[in-house]
This record gives sequence, C-alpha cells and structure tokens, in this order.
Amino acid sequence: MNKKLNNNVSDINKFIEDLKNLDFGVIQTIAQLNKKLKIDITESRELVINSPSWIEEKEIFIDFNNKVYEILEREADKVDENSDGIAHLTFFSDNEKQRKR
Repeated sequence: MNKKLNNNVSDINKFIEDLKNLDFGVIQTIAQLNKKLKIDITESRELVINSPSWIEEKEIFIDFNNKVYEILEREADKVDENSDGIAHLTFFSDNEKQRKR
C-alpha cells in the first residue's frame, strides 16, 4: 500500500480492490484514497462507491449515510446550509450551551 498510486481509473480501482481484499470498509477505503491521492473527500467517496469493488453496496452505503445524517441533523444545535446545498452541523458542548442561556 506504500507504492505510488497513479491517478488513472484502472490503478485507482485496483487500489480500492486491494483494500477491500484486506477487509477495509467503505469509509476506511475513502479515507485511504483521500490520503493517497490528496483529493477532496467527496471525490474519494464517489470513486469508491462507484468502483467495481463497491458498486453492489452503493445504495446500502448511501442509505446508511443519509440515515446517519438525518439523525445528526435532528440532534444538531445549529444547521447552516451554504449556496451549494451543503449543510454544516454544529454541536455545542454542555459548557457552551450553559453560556448561551
């Protein structure tokens, strides 16, 4: 895994396949690809879930991701959405909540 990763689809897919064969999960694979290629986490996510190694689990991962986000959004103390529709969730510590009262 320490060898240089070329930024082409076949090499990336092989890297993803190798990680899956080593029992890396989707999130671990996204993190490794992000680190290795120094690309945006969203781009890493798309490369992984659309790869031949993970395509069959894509919908399961997206559904899980959406459910986790919905729970976090309900629990968040503050939700801001930027112009691209990306929400930023803020959670205040108990100390911060005390000061805001």
